[in-house]
Amino acid sequence: MKILNLVLHSNTPIYNEMYAITNEHYKKYTNVKTVYYLFSDIENEYEYDSETNILQIKGIETFIPGQHKTIKAFEFFRDEFRNYDYVVRPNASSIVNFDNLCNELNELTSNNTPMNYGGLWMHNADGSTSPSYGIIDNRFANLNYASGTCIILSKNAFALLLDGLHLYDDSAVDDVSIGDFIHKHTEYTFTHLTKVVFTTDDHFLKNMQNNTNDKLKEYILFRNRSNNRYYDIEIMKYISNNL
Repeated sequence: MKILNLVLHSNTPIYNEMYAITNEHYKKYTNVKTVYYLFSDIENEYEYDSETNILQIKGIETFIPGQHKTIKAFEFFRDEFRNYDYVVRPNASSIVNFDNLCNELNELTSNNTPMNYGGLWMHNADGSTSPSYGIIDNRFANLNYASGTCIILSKNAFALLLDGLHLYDDSAVDDVSIGDFIHKHTEYTFTHLTKVVFTTDDHFLKNMQNNTNDKLKEYILFRNRSNNRYYDIEIMKYISNNL
């Protein structure tokens, strides 16, 4: 199984430290191509450096995470994505164990329940608004979608998204907008990813402090998000060093 791993990135000191950690981690997976994408003040539409795995996209970072930038990164790989079985879009602070993810995807396929769109489940049950994420009305009410922690798309779902960009609502944060498109314009349903750990969980932190995280290698996805991003970096280092 081959995976195109497109990581949402920004040129800030915090995210650059996270890049340094995860870029080394992802190098261990020979079946995964990892690219970090960000908006930048460049002359051309795109500038890609295969040595650093960084794709610069001409543009200005928006307050809404991933808005416009993710789709532009997707479009850059329009001629290449069919070489891969899946496209994965994690955050810069997420860590994915791709060996475990591939095992999960293969198992789902062997059970005739392949994942075409999935990740960490989110649900806007009451249609509540969140202007900082571009959700200004109830148009996304009752939407099941993959959290931006990690969005997983089969190459077939990815192809439908690229071919249907004229139907894509880019007013919201990218995870919501992608989920909205999949729900409205494809026949695919959401598949919840198992073996996800929130690193702010008390049990996880206690085991980390005691160095007794014997189940660390069983997880697929690590969500690193606290109120202290420097603390998140230390946890990311711990995870990367012990996987």
